[in-house]
Amino acid sequence: MPRHRHDLDDSGEPFKYAPAPGTAGRYVAGRHRETEPPPTGRPSASRDVAANLVRDHELARMRAKFVNGQAAWPDLVEQLNFAHLQAGKPSLSVLGAQVRYSKATLSKVLTGKMMPSWKLVQLLGTALRVPTGVIVQEWFPLWTAAEMHRAKRLGAVRGTAKVPAPGAQAALAGGLVPASGESPASGESPASGGSPASSEDPVRAATGTSAATIAAITEPTGYTCPSCGSWVVNTPVHTSWHMRMDRPGQDPPAAEPITGGTIADREIRLLREALGQNDPLL
Repeated sequence: MPRHRHDLDDSGEPFKYAPAPGTAGRYVAGRHRETEPPPTGRPSASRDVAANLVRDHELARMRAKFVNGQAAWPDLVEQLNFAHLQAGKPSLSVLGAQVRYSKATLSKVLTGKMMPSWKLVQLLGTALRVPTGVIVQEWFPLWTAAEMHRAKRLGAVRGTAKVPAPGAQAALAGGLVPASGESPASGESPASGGSPASSEDPVRAATGTSAATIAAITEPTGYTCPSCGSWVVNTPVHTSWHMRMDRPGQDPPAAEPITGGTIADREIRLLREALGQNDPLL
């Protein structure tokens, strides 16, 4: 006669199956073990969040093109300070330890004296418990517009060479810059019966310096190279470049004393060598 298994053990308690090693919490032990649910093809939540962030990031970048770049940086500084205030205004030492930036850097950023990187802006937003949507949708367009405006301004300063005015260039080249006691307009001094300097030149009245002198100092001077057509403001450097390009391997001229006459003679000699005009009568 076959034996039937009872659900009660010798102690009178229901028999309990022990879970298989390594499967506790995932599968049910015993003959009624559940199988892993089949994949449904639906993207995970993390993928959805990443896709939404990428989309919001791209939309914010497109919005940044329509933001006033000059006003974007003050607006971003204002929002950073507001987030700092909403977070309880933690000390810069504590905030710097969280974002791993110095206290001086954070002080310059929060006071609007330094343009931070986008990484620092994100770290500040995370440390100050700002929602991710605010960081991506509001802070990123402002930061992008401010950075684009700063890049354009620096590019305009570094990439463009202002051609000097003919009057300032001729005055500096020919040594015709008026002294502080002469009027650049009339060429007469107040002692010789001319008009006073204050009425002719307001710059001189305020600074004691002639306007033509200021223009000659601030305006870049130079000339067009007849060989390559470049605008030259440093003759020795440009001539040395011509010598290296035209006759490679030739050493530059030896060093000479830095005086006015020596510099002028050297520039003339280098120009003649570069242009092939070695006639001393020229």
